[in-house]
Amino acid sequence: MKRLTTGPRGFRGIARGIREASRLIELTYGPQGGTVIVSKRGGALAVTADGASLLREITGTGAVGLGLSLGRGVSCTVEGEAGDGTSTALILAAAWLGGLLREAPDGPGTELLVQMEEAVAQARLLLEQTVQPITRETLIRTAEIAARGDFELAAAIVGAVESAGEGGTVLLSPGTGVGLEVETREGLVLADGWVNPYPEPEPERVYEGPLVATVTAPLVRAEHLQSLLEAASQWPGRGVVVFAPDLRGSAAALLHTNDRAGVIKAACVIHRGAPAELRDWLEDIAAVTGSTVVDPVAGHLLEEFEGAWLGAARRVTLTRPRVTLLGYEEEAVYERLETRQRSLEARAEATAHEFDRDRYRERAAALGGGLCVVGVGGHTQGEAQERRSRAEDTLHSVRAALAGGAVPGSGAAFAWVARRLPTTPGGRIVSRALEAPRAALARRAGVSPAVLEQDGGPDPEDPWTGWCAGRGEWVRL
Repeated sequence: MKRLTTGPRGFRGIARGIREASRLIELTYGPQGGTVIVSKRGGALAVTADGASLLREITGTGAVGLGLSLGRGVSCTVEGEAGDGTSTALILAAAWLGGLLREAPDGPGTELLVQMEEAVAQARLLLEQTVQPITRETLIRTAEIAARGDFELAAAIVGAVESAGEGGTVLLSPGTGVGLEVETREGLVLADGWVNPYPEPEPERVYEGPLVATVTAPLVRAEHLQSLLEAASQWPGRGVVVFAPDLRGSAAALLHTNDRAGVIKAACVIHRGAPAELRDWLEDIAAVTGSTVVDPVAGHLLEEFEGAWLGAARRVTLTRPRVTLLGYEEEAVYERLETRQRSLEARAEATAHEFDRDRYRERAAALGGGLCVVGVGGHTQGEAQERRSRAEDTLHSVRAALAGGAVPGSGAAFAWVARRLPTTPGGRIVSRALEAPRAALARRAGVSPAVLEQDGGPDPEDPWTGWCAGRGEWVRL
């Protein structure tokens, strides 16, 4: 095993690794950034314009490899906490370490570290002064910048966020066509059709305030359903919707006879997914409705169905292709949904499979409120991957803007702050690091960063006046 060099030499090797990571990030940075094709482990190719995705595929050895790994950790941490700004964070880190090596090649002392901490605290306060409240126009512009000028994508993401609402969720999924597909859903939507036995089936049936039963066992004999219907009849006029893995035989005949005769308006929804997913499907429904998942394995007897096992929904809409459940707006419902969401989100974090992770997150989002799904397509798989990468950045930028307001883009906010920091050695390190994002944008646009420093712009005192890498000129950002 190769031993890593310690001391100043090892520190310089780590700094070199982070600088190499920063140079790679610059390839995709800003409006003039490019799309990169990366050879993944196993020979597969990935097309990305996202810095964090690029870094995941880069490795190294020794101290340089450790630096690359640390750089990857910086980007992944920011991605997990904020979702956007991964490239900017790494460029800041590389410039920070470079400045630290220039000021203290043998390692920083306590005084220098204290000066840097003070400069960072002051920079944070100055940055907060540049924040402006978000407007729809600002939100669209923020999205358009993140989408690299793709106005269609920016408008779709902003519209999806608005449609989902404050408590809702926007999910990105592979599209079936070459463009964008936006679908808004309210309530829990199940891709499981209603069992409708009539010769001329109703296209849709809507239950207002129905009772709900969730059962893990197939309903085959009349005895399996008789006590359930008797329990539901204690609340006349409400109707009952049963969710089960199957309905057939005399049980189906009993349900349909009662429904047709008007004794109790009853319907059954059959699970169409894999058998292994049945329990999860029923648990999601139970979280919305408050029903007990009736399981003979757990000792529940279908022939002795108890009224306490029934749940209720504010509305259930039944169609052949899908079923939609709306729960009551009550504290007990919110608590059940929150517990179920936490469970699904924990499982999403624990799984190593991207498909399963997306499914868990989609289900958690559907339970949480409004759900808007944006399908991102393309003429080729590579084009679709690249556009989805930009869609993810756009979505994260819009969410961040809604949460905390907007600051000037194009590195202008950092550059404005940098000119106002103390001139101590620690202050200089932080100041140079904050100038690095704008310098990287200038290099990608073929402009020397020194030119921007000499020019200074039309109004150096206004943080919202800056140099736009997309237009190549000073503008009101």
